[in-house]
Amino acid sequence: MILFLAYLAFIGFGFGHALNFFKKDDSFSIRIAKMFVMGILAIVAFSFARNFLLMSEQQMEMVYLLVAAVITIFTFKIRNLLSFPRPTKSDIMPLLPCLVIALVLLPHFIRNPIFPESFAYSTDLRGHSVIARDLAAGAFNPISSQLLYFGVHYLLATSLLLSPENLLVTVRQSMALLAVISPLIVYYSVLRLFDNHRTAWLTSLLYSLSGFYWFVQVFNVGIFANYFAGLASLMLIALSIDFVRQKVGVSSLVCLTLAILTAYLSHFTILFLMIPLALGLLVYSWKERARTQG
Repeated sequence: MILFLAYLAFIGFGFGHALNFFKKDDSFSIRIAKMFVMGILAIVAFSFARNFLLMSEQQMEMVYLLVAAVITIFTFKIRNLLSFPRPTKSDIMPLLPCLVIALVLLPHFIRNPIFPESFAYSTDLRGHSVIARDLAAGAFNPISSQLLYFGVHYLLATSLLLSPENLLVTVRQSMALLAVISPLIVYYSVLRLFDNHRTAWLTSLLYSLSGFYWFVQVFNVGIFANYFAGLASLMLIALSIDFVRQKVGVSSLVCLTLAILTAYLSHFTILFLMIPLALGLLVYSWKERARTQG
């Protein structure tokens, strides 16, 4: 799980710099949130592409590492982006909900180091794990009737490439890691929606304390695709707002495309979000243009 966390951060760090996703005025907590958001988007996209290119696990992992290393070194050296925002007291609050979820999951994993008996017989857990395993091995047809559920499977497939020893344990731990960093995704998206740090922090804290969404769906029921779809929706909303707020360019367009792809692959219900989101962005863009011109 630690290896997957480091891999997620490394990919997000490199591609975040390459695509100008990080801004100079980003705080430490926002930079961490953006790093994991970009890591998730990039890994899902590359894992999805791997199944079309019919590359082996080893070949694709080498491509991941090589591309990320080249981009990271290039951006660090050429654009002088080695500096990372220093953490301040204001960064403690956005990171606190992540600690809350970690502290809730710690006794749960200590008591159930493998998985609870009821969870072991979950058809959802077995189904998600098998699909992720087959996608990692290139043995599953990426074009199928289940295409709109595969977002989380592409993410889990990468974790299985890094830790293939125990299928069910790796999948469960990877989902736990996603749950721990999910408050940062909530914080980042709410901050983009309301431009208020206190609102974003309170929403993230309530999300972590309630446990209804992240604990029930991931650890009680095992409906990973539904859970990931919610996070993908939040990432899509946040990056869509970023897109209309800044000048349209190749970098911003690539970021938005990655968010759309990840959301589209996550769950079929995302399709119901696309139309109102597009209309909302058109209205928002029109108001912003009127405000700047006025």
